[in-house]
Amino acid sequence: MKAKLIDIDGGWRIEGDINYKTVVALRNEGEARLQRTSSPCLFDFSSVEQVNTSALSLLLCWYRKAKSLKLQLEFVNLPSELIAIAEMSDLSSVLEKPVHPS
Repeated sequence: MKAKLIDIDGGWRIEGDINYKTVVALRNEGEARLQRTSSPCLFDFSSVEQVNTSALSLLLCWYRKAKSLKLQLEFVNLPSELIAIAEMSDLSSVLEKPVHPS
């Protein structure tokens, strides 16, 4: 299933699968949306159906983009599979706390 970002209060909800076929388009769209905002925002994963390691890469890209723009960013409703991938990669700390401007 194709993935897309849906506007919600305070950020965006991801719908569909995050995999090697969808990750580049999601990254570009998410970074463009981050570029256009100046307020704290979140990415809600409650409607994500499947993930693989590319989803972790996507979060890291959005994390770095938010930090470079000095935006507060939070990831919510993460799939258990994504949390497990992050833990195996020793990157679970990225998922546990919001990005705060520095």
